Amino acid sequence: MSSLHRSHGDYVTRSFVFPNSKIDDLKAKITSMTMETGEHIMNLTRVEALTWLIHKCAVAAACKTNSGIFKPTGVGHSMNMRDKLVEPLPETSVGNFYLLMEFPTMSESELTPNKIIGELRKRKKEFQSIRNTETALDIVEEMCSDHNARLEISKRLDDYYIYTAIHRFPTYGINFGWGKPIKVTIGGVNLKNVIIMMDTPNGDGIEALLSLGKQDMKIIQNDPELLAFSKECNARINVTNAI
Repeated sequence: MSSLHRSHGDYVTRSFVFPNSKIDDLKAKITSMTMETGEHIMNLTRVEALTWLIHKCAVAAACKTNSGIFKPTGVGHSMNMRDKLVEPLPETSVGNFYLLMEFPTMSESELTPNKIIGELRKRKKEFQSIRNTETALDIVEEMCSDHNARLEISKRLDDYYIYTAIHRFPTYGINFGWGKPIKVTIGGVNLKNVIIMMDTPNGDGIEALLSLGKQDMKIIQNDPELLAFSKECNARINVTNAI
């Protein structure tokens, strides 16, 4: 339903595994941080918590790569629309039916949980007011028919970090006759600043596949805050095969 073209280039994909126990610790940390600001965020999801952590660390890595100079960027988060419309579609609906929630992060002060998670929830609420498929398609058609608007969106999002979560898709339930898979992954991401979150094999956490520039990756894979919540990191550079 929506499309996004990302730059191909000299990027590295690396896997970070976040066990549920560590994600719970992260949620507790965020809860404490937001309580101190007086804007308490309740009922955090795993994806919300990890989006904030990864975005904060990824932007910090890019800043170091850029000689310590902060470069305005943003968050783009794809959202499955099947269960978000007022008149929900069946979960078995075929095709890409999603919209992209996006907002800028113009300064380091905007990398707080209140800002990142708060904006995600705000955009999600806006999409949930869409009544039906026809209305959603009208929105996309309007954006696609305006050439200048399309170019502006493409230019803006090229500097964004794009997140997508497929952790609820039954990837480990797929059976082509050879039995259920031991490991499911996505091969050859090789795209600019793309983060894909999916289930771990045993379902006890989330695996995040990060595709970043090589220098950014060297920095983020040693980020103590990110590593405090991830159990392991497995290098996967330009993988071309996937199960």
